[in-house]
Amino acid sequence: MNKEFRQDINGLRAWAVVAVILFHFGVPGFSGGFVGVDIFFVISGFLMTGIIYKGLVEQSFSLLNFYLARAKRIIPALLALCIVLLALGWQFLPSIEYKELGKHVFGAATFLSNIIFWQDVGYFDSASHEKWLLHTWSLSVEWQFYIILPLVLLAIWEVSQKKSTIITLCILSIFISLGLSGYAVTWKPSAAFYLLPTRAWEMLAGGLVFLLQKNITKNTTQLKALEILGFSCIITSIILFDSQTLWPGWKALLPTIGTCLVIMSKQSRSIFSTTKTHNTLGKWSYSLYLWHWPLVVFLNYTNNQNNNVWIIIGLLATIILGGLSYRFIESLSVNIMNRYSRKTIITTLILITLLVAITGLEIINSNGHPGRVPAHIEAVFDEQNNKNTDFSSCEYNDNGNVCAYGGKKVALILIGDSHANTMIDALKTVMPSSNHGFITLTQTGCPPIEGIMLNSNPRCKFQFEYAKETINKLNKNIPLLITSRMSGYMLGGNENQNQRPYLHFGTPFSKRDKGYFREYADRSVDSICKLAARNPVYITTPTPEFGYSVPKTMGRQLLLGREVEAYIDLSEYESRNKIAKDILNTAKIKCSAHILNTEKYLCNDKFCFGSKEGLPIYADDDHLSRKGASLLIPMLQMVLEKEI
Repeated sequence: MNKEFRQDINGLRAWAVVAVILFHFGVPGFSGGFVGVDIFFVISGFLMTGIIYKGLVEQSFSLLNFYLARAKRIIPALLALCIVLLALGWQFLPSIEYKELGKHVFGAATFLSNIIFWQDVGYFDSASHEKWLLHTWSLSVEWQFYIILPLVLLAIWEVSQKKSTIITLCILSIFISLGLSGYAVTWKPSAAFYLLPTRAWEMLAGGLVFLLQKNITKNTTQLKALEILGFSCIITSIILFDSQTLWPGWKALLPTIGTCLVIMSKQSRSIFSTTKTHNTLGKWSYSLYLWHWPLVVFLNYTNNQNNNVWIIIGLLATIILGGLSYRFIESLSVNIMNRYSRKTIITTLILITLLVAITGLEIINSNGHPGRVPAHIEAVFDEQNNKNTDFSSCEYNDNGNVCAYGGKKVALILIGDSHANTMIDALKTVMPSSNHGFITLTQTGCPPIEGIMLNSNPRCKFQFEYAKETINKLNKNIPLLITSRMSGYMLGGNENQNQRPYLHFGTPFSKRDKGYFREYADRSVDSICKLAARNPVYITTPTPEFGYSVPKTMGRQLLLGREVEAYIDLSEYESRNKIAKDILNTAKIKCSAHILNTEKYLCNDKFCFGSKEGLPIYADDDHLSRKGASLLIPMLQMVLEKEI
């Protein structure tokens, strides 16, 4: 085994884990460090295919031993992390977050994390930095691959014991998975990122390298060139890509091919991958990967994610915890298990895994064990859920969709995005009579502008067309209430202001320049005018945005013993929303649209408030909670009194 150990592949693990860690800690120059996961996938595919194929050829392959070997290495350290987080969470997390941790612990222990996070949050979303076990998604993908790969290869071997058959099917599978990834990355980006079918091609690419390695040239110069080219691809990926890159898709070919080339080169004495540092980091890579992410989340939890001193402390803590975990959990557990029978090891691993998974389920069922932190702090955190949630069933789909509230006589039509949906409960309270009601024509993430596209997804375009068709079938006198996060679309979220434009009108924009703002403004005004030509139009000015989750930040400050109220300077609000207000004023003059100033109800002459009387009025960083939306009731009443 020692003769077969590939120091260069161990060094590749070091590259992968360092890239991921520095990316997560926000170190400059590593904007594409997430490709480290892709490197890990290729390595896993190469090694697992090798183990299985050699066992099949030598007639020594045992499916149970294969699974057990993976479990012995992966499960102990993973469960140790889960147990530590559960213990710390009991002491410091409010029930709403402890319940979420319970769900994620269950996902990690059962290797279903990728499926849970696919349904929960995007990997690059700001909210992802609050998920203590988000990084376990990649372990779940690999484990699912470990389960399926030997079964498939065993089935193929039963039919044909030819390497050429396996190679042919491997190449075919790569094309299918890569094609699915390229398609899904635009239409279903979270699915493309998290799920095995769109990731399998990377692991299969590593397997293909193993199957073809004997056909690779033995010329030393050529092999060295392959290594240099491979590392060039990897380094370019780390520098070139960022969190705005659609991933994995076709662009993931660059680090994947780069990793394949490095493995093909088989350089046993390379300064790029076989030094003592590479060897140590490679051996520790799994433990480093496991323990670094909770430290990243901790920095975000305490608002120190941009504090260079704390980042350095986090990196040092990662090395220390990773080293200790490798020595006293990874290595020690394997050594201890090797002293016992296979039956004992399997029974023990299953029982401990079930215990951790069931603990996660129990935390979910108990709603996070409320009462562990003071009630007033729980109340602050609970404002995250004090929002309308039934709108999700009303969002536009391929068949169109309209939701109606109240009586049959339509008094108002609500148009916009998720910011419009925050108004639903407030609107319910201002209907003139039980006979009156309102309908919603909304779509999360879609500004109500004709012809607008979300990347190459026409969802927003179709939503506006459907809204316009629906309005034209109704009474001309029904007022339209338009609400959206205008400044967020134009400038990017204030929680992530370096976003590249993702909205366009046929031709994508490379940057937010004057041309981008001009087209957005012109299209916005034209769309408003088309609607106003038939119906009275009321448009709300953007609600203040905070750049951080108001309930979470206030709650965490209270946990630290700090009383706090959330607010921003009025001047900050005015500066961020100047372009949006200019657009609305143009629409007022050109289209006779009515402008509703939300800041009149959410701000005073100096500040805009994110909380009132010690409780948040926002459910997150920019969406009003029910409590916040209720402050706009006088504004909404004014619209209905004028129009009805």
